[in-house]
Amino acid sequence: MNGGKRGPPTAPPKHMNDFTKALAAEVRILLQEVGQLRDERRQLQFEIAELMAVKSKHGAGGEYTPDWMPKQPMPPGLPEAPAPPAIEDAAREPAPPAWRTIVKHEPRRKKPKTPQPQAITAGPTPVVAPAPQLPSWAQWKRLRKAMASTAKAVSPFSVAHRFYVKSLYKRYLKNELDWTVHRHLWRYKALQIRAEFERNRNVSDPRALATILEKAEADLAAKQHPDPYITPTAPGGTKWERHIPPTLGPIYDHEADPHHH
Repeated sequence: MNGGKRGPPTAPPKHMNDFTKALAAEVRILLQEVGQLRDERRQLQFEIAELMAVKSKHGAGGEYTPDWMPKQPMPPGLPEAPAPPAIEDAAREPAPPAWRTIVKHEPRRKKPKTPQPQAITAGPTPVVAPAPQLPSWAQWKRLRKAMASTAKAVSPFSVAHRFYVKSLYKRYLKNELDWTVHRHLWRYKALQIRAEFERNRNVSDPRALATILEKAEADLAAKQHPDPYITPTAPGGTKWERHIPPTLGPIYDHEADPHHH
């Protein structure tokens, strides 16, 4: 992010942050639509299962009409069904003895011709609608915003919960942007406690020294800002901002120094 130069990493440019946020918003919208489609599919599967269960119960061999149940006789008021035609089981007379047996074939009955269906008259040809002109990306985004404003998706979370999560995310971003300031604030606090310890290095009683250091920590806590996540914009800043020490250089390691004797 710093052009190949050595040194501490710099913050990414603003256009990359904006693009990342816009991409995340689009992905969030698409995930919501996928969730809605999944819920609709589950609802349809549930309805189909209910219909199949009802069909299996009321169909042949189901719960209400099982196969083992004997057939009930027809009520006397209804006409009886026609009897099936009798099958001729009489054996044919044997043919007169000769050098061969001739079997007489009955002539086949001609099947009645079924009337051909009349040709279906074609109705008026449907008018093909012209292909709609697809909108551009900017027009699609504006249309999507308008649709989202008119018909908002029902969220499973309450309004208070969404505001709470949004506030937590804003606080997290604020802390990430000001992490260098907080690092200097904690460093300044450590330096002040160390200076107080050095000023009282001749105190022999450890209890008295602990009391002095606790008092120094209480004084520093009384001076700091009530909310460390808020950076005031007043001229001059707060006491913490005026007393931010400069960035410390690299720590000298005498063991790694080849010229050290």
